[in-house]
Amino acid sequence: MKSILRNIRICTILALIAFSCTGLHAMQRGVFRIFYDWTLSLTAEEYQQKVSIALAAIEQERPEYLPYIDTGMAVGLTGRIYEIDDEEKLYITPSQPYYHLKSGARYCKVIFHSKMEESSHFPSGAVAQVYIRAEDNMPFCIEWLDSGKEQVLNYNEVPSLEAIHLLPTKRIIPRGMAEVTEEVKERFVSLAREGVKKAMPHWYNELIPNVAPILTRFWACTGDEKVRPGIQVVLHMRGMRIPVFILEDTGEVIGMCADEV
Repeated sequence: MKSILRNIRICTILALIAFSCTGLHAMQRGVFRIFYDWTLSLTAEEYQQKVSIALAAIEQERPEYLPYIDTGMAVGLTGRIYEIDDEEKLYITPSQPYYHLKSGARYCKVIFHSKMEESSHFPSGAVAQVYIRAEDNMPFCIEWLDSGKEQVLNYNEVPSLEAIHLLPTKRIIPRGMAEVTEEVKERFVSLAREGVKKAMPHWYNELIPNVAPILTRFWACTGDEKVRPGIQVVLHMRGMRIPVFILEDTGEVIGMCADEV
């Protein structure tokens, strides 16, 4: 339970993320769409590379924020797909994060959580989230979660991390969609709902029952421990999703968080 509650600190990120999404989409012209990339599947090396690059961007822009990052927590790494119609792209300006992205471009969002004792500085539970293009691993935006402000990045080359000791030791590596039988799906959805009910009962009461959960796979690893397969069950509430992480061999819920729709 302690592990679950530790991971749940991300829940308050929702408010800031919601505000940021409003800022990204609420434009008179230049309307675009962001979709989840549930098919994102990374090797351990690819995962570590993206996390290192994201951390290097923070190191380069605001190194004073590095001590606030909780290296004992796995970062939140998810995929996104950007789409925009040709007539709307004319209204995207260089001051906006998606200016250099083509419609259909994929990118990763990497969230770094803050230490519990720094909650007064980072009430969202996270220090920053970094956007990285999938095609070339180039970071193109940092959102500072203490203020919700976005910083557009224009690097000529991918930054390299110097403070490698700050790389998180725990990793949740996405492995794409989970193709399972209905019986297996029902079992993991039930485990996910029970996990939410025990850890976050106020979330449980807000779950939408008639929205089909999404199941994806992941690898879970901590330091030198054996890599273990897991199933992520994405439940739905009004205005947000609740990803629940479950070890495949034991059915243990090892974490959950809140994320934007």
